[in-house]
Parts: sequence; structure tokens; C-alpha cells
Amino acid sequence: MSLTVIKKNGVAIIKKYIPNLFFYLTEREVESFIEKGYKFTSTIKEGTPLNNFLGLFLQLVMSHAGQGSHITIREFGIFNLLIGEFYATIGENRSFKNLLLGNINDFKQNNFLNSLSEIAALIELTKHHSFNEYEASLQNGKSIDFHLKDLKTGKSIFVDVVSIYFDPSRYENKKGFKKFIKHRIHSKYNSKVQGLKKLRKSNIYIFPIYHDISGLHEKSQAILESNKKFLTSIKRGNCILLRNKTFEIHFFVNLNFEKYNLVSAKEYFRLLPKN
Repeated sequence: MSLTVIKKNGVAIIKKYIPNLFFYLTEREVESFIEKGYKFTSTIKEGTPLNNFLGLFLQLVMSHAGQGSHITIREFGIFNLLIGEFYATIGENRSFKNLLLGNINDFKQNNFLNSLSEIAALIELTKHHSFNEYEASLQNGKSIDFHLKDLKTGKSIFVDVVSIYFDPSRYENKKGFKKFIKHRIHSKYNSKVQGLKKLRKSNIYIFPIYHDISGLHEKSQAILESNKKFLTSIKRGNCILLRNKTFEIHFFVNLNFEKYNLVSAKEYFRLLPKN
């Protein structure tokens, strides 16, 4: 099959399953991704990471042909939905376009879920904040995910999303789990504020997102349930970890592989199957 046909078929598949991508990317940019991705896969032996955009796109191609999982099609459906919601909220945006281009053309990093959670976090944040820019520069030379303005107070804030992936086999008790969560939030915050003056630090926040793909892992559920009080206490303005420096922890979940959604800790525990 010629590269011309591969690009044509690839664009058609994206138009079918991720049409909202074309709110921000041109057909030529999508063709460029397919061409570069094709050349990349033909020169490596190990394959591409399964949860970056290229790896999942290849799974989507197989699923479209009836040789892969219907779950992949659903995952891209959520990706499409999130882009559409973002467009309805923000409209055209050069920074977001660059984020998408960087994401789809990064063939070596496992970053697809991270990008989805960042988009979902921004949509959640824009309920009470106006959006200024992506990858904002701080005075210490570091970059941070979002620069926003509080709609009520007019105060500018800078928010960085931390994606938390949990291995239940490594944390058998409540103490270990709490230490793990605290460390992820503390280390992310400290990495951003290092070298800043106190006044500048006061405008920086962390938005923690816990990834739970199935919501059905019994051991993971048991550990989460035992830490319910701790997790629901992580909230902006009344946080035992970083007072006024972290937003409420959210969960990026796909219960029963039906739909990805970003939910608060309280809502997450209501969604869990009851024994």
C-alpha cells in the first residue's frame, strides 16, 4: 500500500472517530503526523508505547478494521468529546493547537492519558476561571501548565496538573498510600516554586488527578476506601497537605470501560460499585 493511500485512509479514520481534532489541526498537519508515524514505526524494533497517540492510533486503525478492541474506539470518543468541550469553552487557541501537535507527534513518550487529564482539568477549571495561556513562564525560568484568572476576584493564578498513577501492590496500608500522595503533590509544588519569592509562590497551585482506568480493581478499591476521609480532605483552602496550594483531588475514571470522566473524590466514591 502506497504512503499516499495510507495517509488518505488515516485521515478518513480520524475524521470518523476524532472529527473535533480538526477544530485545531489542518488536514495537512494530520497527514504529516501519519507520514512521520509510518516512517517511525518502520525503523524501530521495539514498537511504539501503547498509550501515546501513535500507539493508540494504530490500535484505532485495527479496531476500525474489526481486528482490535472496541474499548479503543470509546477512548478516542472521549478524546473527541474533550476537545469539543474545550473548543466550546475556549474557542481557537494557538497554545492548545501546539499542545495537540506536540502530543500527536511525540512517538517516544507515554503521555496520552496525561494530556487527556490536562484537557479535562482545564475544562473543570474554566468553570470558575478565565483562561490566559498554556505553558506559562514563571519568574524562576520554569514553565507551568495554565495561567488563569479567577472570575470572582480577578486574581491571576498558575496551575500545574500532576497525574498520579497508583500501583496497589506497592502500598499495602493507609500510611504508605498517604505518604505516596503527599510526596507527589509536595514534589510537584516544590519543583515549580523553587527560587520564587513568597509573594510569587502564593499564586501557584497544584491540580492533582488520580488515574483509575477500570474502577474495578478490588485491592485498589479497598485501599482507596480506607483513605476516603484523607482523599476528600484534599481541597483548596482547607488542605492538610499544602494550605491554599492545591485544588481538590480529582479522579480520571473509566468505570466499566464505558466513559472517561473527571470527577471529584466525593463523586468517585459514590460511583464505586457497592459490595
